[in-house]
Amino acid sequence: MELVRSLGVEFRQAEVGSAVSIEDLEREFAFVFLGMGLGAMERLDIPGEGAAGVIDALRFIERYKTSHDFPVGRRVIVIGGGNTAIDAANAAKRLGAEEVHVFYRRTAKEMPAFSFEYEHSKMEGVSFHWLAQPVEIVVHYDRAVAVRFVETRLGEPGRDGRRRVEPLAGAKYEIPCDMVIPALGQKRLMADLLSQRGIEIHDGTIGVDRPTGRTANPRYFAGGDCVNGGRCLLYTSRAPLEVGAAGARRGKWVFRGRHQSRGRGGAVEHRRVLRVELLLRSARPDGGAGVAR
Repeated sequence: MELVRSLGVEFRQAEVGSAVSIEDLEREFAFVFLGMGLGAMERLDIPGEGAAGVIDALRFIERYKTSHDFPVGRRVIVIGGGNTAIDAANAAKRLGAEEVHVFYRRTAKEMPAFSFEYEHSKMEGVSFHWLAQPVEIVVHYDRAVAVRFVETRLGEPGRDGRRRVEPLAGAKYEIPCDMVIPALGQKRLMADLLSQRGIEIHDGTIGVDRPTGRTANPRYFAGGDCVNGGRCLLYTSRAPLEVGAAGARRGKWVFRGRHQSRGRGGAVEHRRVLRVELLLRSARPDGGAGVAR
């Protein structure tokens, strides 16, 4: 953050829509970059979800990164099959949990997490369990002490192309634990939030031209989870490079910058990031310093 600030980029904290309006941003800036990510974590909607010892994956990872003495359970259950679930499981293991178990209602083949993340997590000592859907968090004296699951099977594909999850009648079992971390993904954007600006929403995410990040409104660009739904770290990591380079020169779409995937050994090169930020600063129609937000 300080690196970007040193380039002359101004940071402002305000809630768009109340403290500052979209119209205000459009008057002041030539381009607006939408990088708000996704919303809060999806809820399990099962009994016991609000008990002590239950913490969603995003809050757990945040505390892991900011609190060195954050306490973790001895036996931790993580519910979900995405990259966030695996990140939370790895963090729990590193914090000292004796056992970390990830439960997913489909199989390893259908798991949305990257395969290299899955393999790395197994090396960390995390255990994985398939075809298991939580139906209740067992609570004793207001604290989670176990999770009750039902076995599932995969049926015919649904409208989204994925095979439906079908619970098996009478196939319930209980796993004791002292911490539960739901990681079911994050809520998608509300379409009415952006549609008034001519920005297209597809299945809860912002529609963009992939090479440039430009939305249906030529003054708006977007990248990251609000575009890919949180499914692709590679695209997220390169989105600021592509969008910054493409949108910085008025009327001329230019690609600058090089990226590497997280799984292949590295982050984006700093000199490329600096170049893109400098281009962003020159994006104002009057040539003044500004940043696409």
